[in-house]
Amino acid sequence: MTMQETTLGDVATNIQTGPFGSQLHSSDYSDVGTPVIMPQDIVDWKISEQKIARVSEEHVHRLRRHKTNEGDIIYPRRGDLAKCAYITNNETNWLCGTGCLKVTIDEAKANSKYVYYHLQQPYSTGCIEFATVGSTMPNLNTSILSKVKLRLPSVEIQNKVVDILSQYDELIEINRRRIAILEEMAMRTYREWFVFFRFPGHETTEFVEGLPKGWEIGTLDDLAFESGKSASKKNRINYNYYLPIDCLPRKSLTYTQVDSIENAESSLVSFKKGDILFGSMRPYFHKVVFARDKGLTRSTCFVLNSKEDFMWGYLLMLLFDDRTIDYATQVCTGSTMPYVLWDTLKRMNAIIPSREIASLFMQFLSPIIEELSKLTLQNSQLQQMRDRLLPQLMSGQLEVTP
Repeated sequence: MTMQETTLGDVATNIQTGPFGSQLHSSDYSDVGTPVIMPQDIVDWKISEQKIARVSEEHVHRLRRHKTNEGDIIYPRRGDLAKCAYITNNETNWLCGTGCLKVTIDEAKANSKYVYYHLQQPYSTGCIEFATVGSTMPNLNTSILSKVKLRLPSVEIQNKVVDILSQYDELIEINRRRIAILEEMAMRTYREWFVFFRFPGHETTEFVEGLPKGWEIGTLDDLAFESGKSASKKNRINYNYYLPIDCLPRKSLTYTQVDSIENAESSLVSFKKGDILFGSMRPYFHKVVFARDKGLTRSTCFVLNSKEDFMWGYLLMLLFDDRTIDYATQVCTGSTMPYVLWDTLKRMNAIIPSREIASLFMQFLSPIIEELSKLTLQNSQLQQMRDRLLPQLMSGQLEVTP
């Protein structure tokens, strides 16, 4: 397959920075309106809406030259400079925010999604890393991006490669949406039952001092214990994978990204299927997942489980609750890299529901957890297949005919 050596600047119609700080202030942001993409919103090569800022239509009109179109590629100017995100139909007409750059591809020269896939390869990411190495505060700019090297086949071949890889991405995205719906269902039900006390039979339940009869106020220590064990690097062969805090997603009960067990080096803690991992380093990142298999993590995660089996579902959602995350954040130690201690977190006040209601919730949650495990395993396998295929297609090792 014939490849053309070129650069990102050669195939782009425009590479521009987002609005400067003087054009968009923090006071301009609101909870409603058009999303503004910031560096922290670029997660796993996609745009995350979890904590995205928004602005009113007045600001959108004023900054309309920074609006996104489907096919644009967004880069952060600071932080993890090698990551980028592809603008889909969902993110069209959003704003490229302060701290980001927007790349628009000339579709006559290259398929924008093919370029996006190419930019994930070492051949391209290395250009950025080399250009910024040695800087005290590495910054990406239009000049560096313009010089990023690309090796492109004909547009016809690019289109075929995109068709192949997009099939994997579409299956992964469908599963992600199903996962999000299931997680939302679990959290909504948890809040209905244990925050608003609208659990099955609440209409006829007697309340004593604001709590259903038979329920108590205790602490997290009454519900959970540290189930993880210190592990040695020598014994890592006995575990399936390494799951450091960096691999945990933000605000999702499930995970697809794992690291090789060979990279598990120090401060290791083992976990087993059903354990709950709680990110104790910078807990405001909201990293709480249940383990679907045995593995190793580091001491920057608590490995927890319930003292009573029937309380497991309730404990999982309690730990995942925003209010638990807020509490953990408030009692952190350290300023540069804040962390929470288990001896501190376990003193958090917690409602202890009756055995009957906790068991009913466990019955409700169990099939959801089973489906989440199945979907995330599928996505992990699809991602691995796609990641193996991608460099072969990009390099021409796996030949494609138009």
